[in-house]
This record gives sequence, structure tokens and C-alpha cells, in this order.
Amino acid sequence: MVCIIAVVMAQVEINEGTVVSLTASPTNAVAPATILLNATASDPDGSVAKVDFYNGSNLITSIAQAPYSTPWSNVAAGTYSVTAKATDNLGASTTSIPITVTVASGTAKIDNIQTD
Repeated sequence: MVCIIAVVMAQVEINEGTVVSLTASPTNAVAPATILLNATASDPDGSVAKVDFYNGSNLITSIAQAPYSTPWSNVAAGTYSVTAKATDNLGASTTSIPITVTVASGTAKIDNIQTD
């Protein structure tokens, strides 16, 4: 009787996700507004391939290299939930905590009109 034993060893690498945070300036503005979006992103076991900026589920823009900063222009009146999603070189991604941006209507306000 012949007995054959085979041992197979596999190395499994775990891809850690990215780390991302977002700031927006200003978070309160008047329409039509320009909001500066700035993300800080890193990957502990690789590199950041891109950072996507979102207004809700709508893509604002993607940036493929640092600095991950962009102006969001001509923002109409409303309240928005903005996030940044960082994706690493192996496809793992992490989304930032949402930031609320409020843009007020840009209508002119006239006070104290006197007639003679």
C-alpha cells in the first residue's frame, strides 16, 4: 500500500481599506455658492488610487492624486450631504462621514426704504 500526502500552503493577503476624512468650506453659504471640498486620504498597505466627491449619490468629481481638493461651483440654494470616497490600488474603498452644506437663496434684501 502506498500513501501519498500532499500539503498545500497558501498565503492570504488582506487588503486593508483606506482612511478618509472630508472638510467643506464654507458649510453655510449664499447661492450661487462655491464650496471648497478637501479630503485627506491614506492607505496603510498600498496607495490611494482616487478620491471621489459626492453630493448624496451624485458624483461631483474624481481626483487621482493628492492634494484631494476641489471647488464645487455654482451650488444652488438647498441643503446637501457631501461625502468623499477613497479607493486604494487594489479596489478597496471607504466613504467619509457626511458633511452637511447649507446654501441660502441669493435674493437681495432691502431694509429701511424711506420716501419723502
